[in-house]
Amino acid sequence: MTSSMDSTEILRLGNCEVCNNESAKYTCPKCEVKSCSLKCVNIHKSELNCNGERDMVAYKPLSKFTNIDLLSDYRLMETISRSVDSYQRDPKKKFTRIRRDLPHHLYVLKMAATRRGCKLNFLPQNFSRHQSNTTYLDWKKDLLYWRIEFIFPQADNFCLSIERFPEDQKVSCALANHLKSTSALQFYESAGISGMTLLQKAEGIKKSSSRYYVVDSSLSLKENLKGKFIVEFPVILVVLNDHKFMYDVVDSDEEVEENPDICFPGNIPGAISEQKSTGSEAKNLLFNDDFSSSDSEDDSRKTRKTVPKQKKLNIPAYDELIKQK
Repeated sequence: MTSSMDSTEILRLGNCEVCNNESAKYTCPKCEVKSCSLKCVNIHKSELNCNGERDMVAYKPLSKFTNIDLLSDYRLMETISRSVDSYQRDPKKKFTRIRRDLPHHLYVLKMAATRRGCKLNFLPQNFSRHQSNTTYLDWKKDLLYWRIEFIFPQADNFCLSIERFPEDQKVSCALANHLKSTSALQFYESAGISGMTLLQKAEGIKKSSSRYYVVDSSLSLKENLKGKFIVEFPVILVVLNDHKFMYDVVDSDEEVEENPDICFPGNIPGAISEQKSTGSEAKNLLFNDDFSSSDSEDDSRKTRKTVPKQKKLNIPAYDELIKQK
């Protein structure tokens, strides 16, 4: 009985999609590729870059949603709950730097960037982007050495990392030296610096995930980073001029007006002191909109002051009116 069921299952799967010689015996949980042996499984993993693990958060339409999918979602939430609980118990992962004082070396680095007119923020210590940050300050020379990542979209998103780049050097010099020594960027080398556009990833603005600033390759890195919001280290896209139209380039002056605290971190305390000096009352920060309760209370107080009090009419009581009749 069992052998007949196994043969039926094999016939249902069909032939192996890797070698197409044997009947398939296994279906990959992630990409659903059918294979017949361990050799074919390894071939499909290497060619399709598949890890063989089922995607538990993959989209599934409601028409195909079954009780098994419901059970899978429930187990996923249980797994997340266990992970959160284990992180809370782990002293290395329990605390992050969100809303906590920075270590001395990061505080010095942040203040050095602030003096140069850019706002530098750090991610929690468990993030790989923070762990790979090699930016440091040479306090004797008062010189920042930045970590920079150049990404080349027209070269299969090839990433070129410079561990410590001095801020007083031009971006074009570093880029030209690495283009010659990297074989994967020969197409960029033939285009030359004049045929490229450098775009820095915009941080701290609206829709920052898809917006970029133009980097002037003739200026130093220090001049290009002035007035910018940076998370850990700058990320620069090297785009050929023919593909520049595909990216949303923003005007830095326009964004500074929308976010005045990006370039000048002292603006916020100044605004608070100005508010105290004028004697204005604090507004409702929980619901900060045009219809907040604080605004309505202020308006009602103003109307109470402007409307004059009406005089009370001397109307006699009802019993006295009857006697008068």
